[in-house]
Formats: sequence, structure tokens, C-alpha cells
Amino acid sequence: MTEFFQDLFFSKQYNPQGSSYLWQPELLGLHFLSDLLIGIGYYLISLILFYVARKNKNFPSDNPQTKPFNDILILFAWLMLGCGSIHLLSVWTLWNPAYWISGWLKAGVALTFMHTVLVMIEIIPKVLGKNSENSGTQNSFSAEETEGTEEPQQILK
Repeated sequence: MTEFFQDLFFSKQYNPQGSSYLWQPELLGLHFLSDLLIGIGYYLISLILFYVARKNKNFPSDNPQTKPFNDILILFAWLMLGCGSIHLLSVWTLWNPAYWISGWLKAGVALTFMHTVLVMIEIIPKVLGKNSENSGTQNSFSAEETEGTEEPQQILK
């Protein structure tokens, strides 16, 4: 069993990605720094999205009308976390051929992307302001539900 985990992160069967770059320091440095900064950027965006989803009073998660918007923020945060992890793992694979764990991580992120697409398709009527029960309604939020919330233009200021 330890051999299995050893192969996930330190496989001797494959060459590290750096060998494809002929171990050229400039090329290694370029990929190292780029993937590292992209990974950190994705992680920071993820943290911001989680924070906004938790603190945003305009889309409370306990309101069935606004919960889908909050859920999309959470899904995007998970996507950003997954993409950031892929880039950070790319730094690791420069020197350590962890291609199995890299592949499984990419597969997990791909499934999360597909799930997010399905959720987004499902909430399109709410985003467009149409109540699925009454397609003639221009806005699915009542005055009581939006009381105390800011207009989108004021949120962006």
C-alpha cells in the first residue's frame, strides 16, 4: 500500500517534467514562477469568493430565491481552488513525476466544471429575472425579499 502512495507522488517509472525542458534553468524558472504565481492567484481568488459568499447580504444563503447565486459563488470558489492546485502540482512535477495524482486532480476539477455548468443552466431563469412558475414575471424577487439590499450599480461603486 505504501508503494501505491509512493508512486502517486514520487514515481520512478516516469521522468519529471523538467527533463522535457532539458533542465534548462531559464525554462524551468519560467514554468516554476508562472505556475506558482498562477496557483497562488487562484487560491486568493478562491478565498475571496468564499468570503463574499459567506458575508454577502444581497444573496443570503437561507433565502430560496437567492441561494442559487450564493451556490454559484461557492462552486466558482471550488473551481478556483482546483485550478490553483493543478498549477501548484505542476510546480511539483517539474522535479517529481507525480502524474497519477495530477491526472486524478484534473479529473476531479473536470467533474466540478461539468457540475457547475449544469447548475448554471438550471439557474438561468433566475439570473434573467424570470420566475420558472410564471414566465411572464420580469423579476422573481418580491419587494420584501429585496428590502435592505443595494442596487447592483451601488454595490460596484
